[in-house]
Amino acid sequence: MAPRARRIKTSTSPAAARERTVSASTSRRRPRPEHLPLDIDTNATATATANGSDASPSPAPSSSHTPCPTPTGAGGIGSRHNQACAACKYQRRKCNSHCELAPYFPAEQQRRFLNAHHLFGVGNLVKMLGMIETKFSNDLMTSLMYEADARAADPVLGTTL
Repeated sequence: MAPRARRIKTSTSPAAARERTVSASTSRRRPRPEHLPLDIDTNATATATANGSDASPSPAPSSSHTPCPTPTGAGGIGSRHNQACAACKYQRRKCNSHCELAPYFPAEQQRRFLNAHHLFGVGNLVKMLGMIETKFSNDLMTSLMYEADARAADPVLGTTL
């Protein structure tokens, strides 16, 4: 026969019990992030990736890996292929000039794409882009990326305050 666990009564006051409950529940909660690093400039990113230059105004970390030039079929070392966007990389397909997600998810923003993919899905992102006028597509993708990054940073509350 297994021994029974004994209950130890520490305090009879209901206020003390509430204090213990409140302090225990607040100590378990994760602190809410002060701000999210969401400096999204899709126009500069799309232009910079087409030019091959760095779009971010902040200095690149020293551990960043720059891709080496890839040789072409003719054996030329100096030419570079354009990298596939993060969406095409994830789907393991060739990124062509008609890719709808390439301006918003360049190859170096893989984490941002994965956040949006986990929350919305690629099909829904493309569907939403098709539903609105093209002049609002930049604003749409900026807000969707913000929501996805906020949800990744705080899965419970997301962007709510």
